[in-house]
Amino acid sequence: RAPKPTCCSRSSTGGSTRRRRWRSRTSAAATGPPNSNATPRLLADALGNLANTLKGTGRDAEIVEMEREVVAIFESIYGVDHLLTTTQLSNLATSLYTAQRLEEARELMVRVVAIRRANPSEDKGTIANALGNLGAIDLQLGNDASARALLEESLQVYATFDVPRQRAIFLRWHAIALMLHGRLEEADRDVAEGTRVMEELFDKSQPRVLRFHSLRQISLLSRSARPYPDEACGEISATSDAFGR
Repeated sequence: RAPKPTCCSRSSTGGSTRRRRWRSRTSAAATGPPNSNATPRLLADALGNLANTLKGTGRDAEIVEMEREVVAIFESIYGVDHLLTTTQLSNLATSLYTAQRLEEARELMVRVVAIRRANPSEDKGTIANALGNLGAIDLQLGNDASARALLEESLQVYATFDVPRQRAIFLRWHAIALMLHGRLEEADRDVAEGTRVMEELFDKSQPRVLRFHSLRQISLLSRSARPYPDEACGEISATSDAFGR
């Protein structure tokens, strides 16, 4: 189901040296006095900002390593189950997902879901997002029953949001769940509506919009006996044009 990960060039010697310095500084900071959390937290924030800046550049291995350092620092400062730590775990899981390291991503996202569910003060939207992310990972791993249950739970929460972007996200997850049930016409309506909402909010070339176009291609192709119906060709063309901008 999931595309094979693309090959990445190995890090240069300079890059390895920099990472060793990160580890050295992180270890020294994390073992400091209990009340001297400012320095490691600043280091974690800097690493997190750098990792975020590198997203989309193909340097997935470096991003994952930096975000592991961030998680380790947050765990040393706040503890393993703190919500601030959980946010960093979620970021790391997302980067592993992007790198197509799905089993590793799933292991962390299961932990994120468990922590968020166990916290009564946690925002419901954040819980729904974690459930949806875990469902998407399970979907790509072929765990259809688990994916369907997680997506159904996520969409039940998102159905209560009266915010366009959140509603669009809900429609996308709902469409995936419907496609798992073979309810393709209903799925296509949800994806079409979600695409319309996202295009009103964001530029059509943005990845968050292209995800909807890609899902609509799948929906249209699945419904048609013809290899490439005209409407699906239009979606493919629109997506290709957006990527080319």
